[in-house]
Amino acid sequence: MYAKAMLIGRMGIEPELRTSSGGKSYTRISIAVNDHGKETPTWFYVFLWEKLAEIATKYSKKGSLVFIEAHLQSSTFESQSGDSVKTLTLNGQKFIILKGFKGEEERDKTREDVAKELLDQAGDDYPF
Repeated sequence: MYAKAMLIGRMGIEPELRTSSGGKSYTRISIAVNDHGKETPTWFYVFLWEKLAEIATKYSKKGSLVFIEAHLQSSTFESQSGDSVKTLTLNGQKFIILKGFKGEEERDKTREDVAKELLDQAGDDYPF
């Protein structure tokens, strides 16, 4: 079974490039998504790996408006009190900065810019 999420929201923290124990670069970012009719946003934590992590740390910043497509991965662990706890991890597969580039004034991307980035990130995996 495969599950994915697509999110558009504002980054809540500055991305920081880290290295896993296996030697892969990654960053964990938080995304605030506003639901229509709700005053407070829903927060999502997303892991970006290797190239996407490098792009995020180099070009985005806290407050950037971003699009993320992520694979959802669930897991279960036992808490200190012995309870079974389920978690949901989002692993980013696509990452596009829509507004708020590091070192630039706010600017909007065109649909063509977004489409080109999605195609570039897909590589040979797109169906046409």
